[in-house]
Amino acid sequence: MPFTSNNVINPRNEADNKCLMWCLAIHNAIQQGQKSDLCRISKLKKYSNAYNLTGVVYPFVINKSNIKKIEDANDISINIFHYENKSKSIYPLHISTSFTTNKTKQINLLLITDEKSNKHFTYITNYNKLISKQTNNSKTSLLKPNDDVSKLAFIFKSTSFNKKSVVFYGLILHF
Repeated sequence: MPFTSNNVINPRNEADNKCLMWCLAIHNAIQQGQKSDLCRISKLKKYSNAYNLTGVVYPFVINKSNIKKIEDANDISINIFHYENKSKSIYPLHISTSFTTNKTKQINLLLITDEKSNKHFTYITNYNKLISKQTNNSKTSLLKPNDDVSKLAFIFKSTSFNKKSVVFYGLILHF
């Protein structure tokens, strides 16, 4: 993985393409008080059925419709950020239109691309700390370190996608 941070948990799911499901399991595990071994699939299995993922196909297709189905079925909001390896920057890829101020229902994911263009979801444990270096060094940043990520819902309506789709390891992206 080309990115490391104490504010991101990487589910080690080499045997399947379900990194999105495992990130949701991490969120559930944290809500249930689990604090250790959250990257280990064997520890996450008991938390993996907490969310209704009926109809979700893996590799996951990132588009507004698919994300909205998961959000509506589970009364959650999902924000997806992308780590750009060239610029070493994190930027919003999808900001939920299902705005919630309830922190337990707000899930922030980081999509990471490696040097071979493989893509993988990771779970963001603390968005503010994750971007603190980036925001402290940027005069044009949309968020400052103490801002809540939900503020982005007011800045961006949602990221739009074109109609082309590309298959990457673990998911299908629409561009």
